[in-house]
Amino acid sequence: MSSASPSEEEFRVEVIQLDHRVVVALIGELDAASAPNFGECLTKLERTGATHIELDVSELRFLDSAGMAILRQHRCAIEALGGTLVIQGDSSRALKLVGMTDMGQLLDAIGEHPSVGAVD
Repeated sequence: MSSASPSEEEFRVEVIQLDHRVVVALIGELDAASAPNFGECLTKLERTGATHIELDVSELRFLDSAGMAILRQHRCAIEALGGTLVIQGDSSRALKLVGMTDMGQLLDAIGEHPSVGAVD
C-alpha cells in the first residue's frame, strides 16, 4: 500500500540528458503536493551543473501556484549560473496560469503556446 497522496501518484518527472541541455518532461498534475519533489529534481540538476533546462509540458495536465513558485525559484537560480529554463510542448490548460501571471515574462517559451507566446 502506498502512502503517497493521489496528486503525488499522478505526477512524475522524466529527465533526458542531451548534449548541452537537459529535457525534463512533466507528466500529470504539478500542485502543492507534487511541487516539492519537482523542486528536488531541479535542485539535483543544478548541482550537477545543468544550466540549460527545457521543461516539456506537453503531458502536464495542471499547474498551480505552488508549481509556479518552484519554476520561479529555479529559473532565478539557473539564470544566476548563466543558464536558461524554457518551456516547450503544448499544454494549454497548464500554461494558462503562466500566461495570466508575470511568469509569462519570466520564463522563455519555445514553440507555439496560445496562452504564453514567445518571450524575447
